[in-house]
Amino acid sequence: LPGVTAVITAMDLPIVQQHPHNSVGAMSGPRVMAENDLALEKVLYKGHAVAAVAAISPHLAEEALGLIDVDYEVLPAVLTVQDAMKEGAPILHEGLTTQFRSDQPEGVEDAGTGGDNYLSGVVVGEGVEPEREGRRSPLAAESKTLYTNQKFIESLYSNLNVNDVDAVFVYVFFSLPEQVYVYPTENYYYFSFYSTGRWFWGNIRLGVEERKSGALNFVYYEYIDDPKSPDESPTWHKEFGAVDGVALNELSALRYKATYRGKSVIFNLNDIGQDPPRLFKLRNDEELSAKTFDESGYRFFLIFDKKHSHFMWILNEEQGMPGVMKPLSGEIVYDALSGFAFYVNKKERRKILIGIWARNVRRNNYWDGPFDQLADNYVNAKLAEFIQRAYPYTRSRIDKYGKFIDEKGFRVAITPYYEYESLSDLLDLVEDCKKQPSDEFYPCITYDYKTSFGSR
Repeated sequence: LPGVTAVITAMDLPIVQQHPHNSVGAMSGPRVMAENDLALEKVLYKGHAVAAVAAISPHLAEEALGLIDVDYEVLPAVLTVQDAMKEGAPILHEGLTTQFRSDQPEGVEDAGTGGDNYLSGVVVGEGVEPEREGRRSPLAAESKTLYTNQKFIESLYSNLNVNDVDAVFVYVFFSLPEQVYVYPTENYYYFSFYSTGRWFWGNIRLGVEERKSGALNFVYYEYIDDPKSPDESPTWHKEFGAVDGVALNELSALRYKATYRGKSVIFNLNDIGQDPPRLFKLRNDEELSAKTFDESGYRFFLIFDKKHSHFMWILNEEQGMPGVMKPLSGEIVYDALSGFAFYVNKKERRKILIGIWARNVRRNNYWDGPFDQLADNYVNAKLAEFIQRAYPYTRSRIDKYGKFIDEKGFRVAITPYYEYESLSDLLDLVEDCKKQPSDEFYPCITYDYKTSFGSR
């Protein structure tokens, strides 16, 4: 048509072909932005443009647009997450992945991933773990939990005999749904309940060694708001196995079925993987010791500084955060709910854990620090070596998990952060550490008093 100077489609935008789909910044990624401008093979919504025309006048451009023929295959509308999850539901982005994938030819999988990072049947945004073996993580669902005063009051009047561990296990186990998801990476499934006017916290643990023998560890304790120490609370514990009528069977990697008195519960352990950080770079003298998921909901990287034989917990922000960070200063941010405080290294794009509220440590609650959630399912072959370098008193005394060989039931607590009573303590800490030589600053703000122990 005379007067038309150009006609383009999505195929004329090379960035579409050059960039993979990636849920990290999914809705602002180059490929998604390009496909939102002009549809590529698939129209994603009503009014989605499929071509663009340039002409010497608006009237000629409109006329040229009218000459374009488009054949559409009409797909059913998907308006809710539930509809998107249904069998046979249309998929908008077949190649959407929740993990970073470097540019590569189509059909070539990332080394070490086995290609299982792709989601099928539902498009998932940031903050969602990939599905593994058909399991769907609750983080992927738009589910919310409502805690009511009615339930609180009614539970206060329950008369469960908390001194009978078997009776409490029956109550807890039969209260569980058919499937549960164990997020914390030391494989603790946490719970709490009220009885006789008291609040109890506890967990069922599928420890790496214990589950091999078909055993579940069961523990609970009375929650005290401001104890003098974590050991102040009365605690009950028992290991449940075949002799108690509990059968624990491995269904697949990190998936177990526990059966007791005719009821079965599937425990899906966190298939977190151990990929290195991608939002910040490790220094030449640093090595990743573990990628972890804490019971607080926070994800961390445990980094070992080989030069100073020192650990640091660095925040993993690759899939969102469960808390809201508030500035304490130009260099420190904190989350009011958890009490976690971080030093912000803007140049290296990392937030380093420097403080835990001391009362949470004494309470032994979900925010007592990430020390108790190492990546037991993916234990690093060098972890024991790093622990012994950082904590000399552990030499020749621990196994590959950091558990003491000579004191059963005890484990090295990797706690390179301060237990503060007041946030102002952290301001003083950072200022004092600035007086140290520059290469000693980070070991200073993440000091762990146990590194100076000569013996346990």
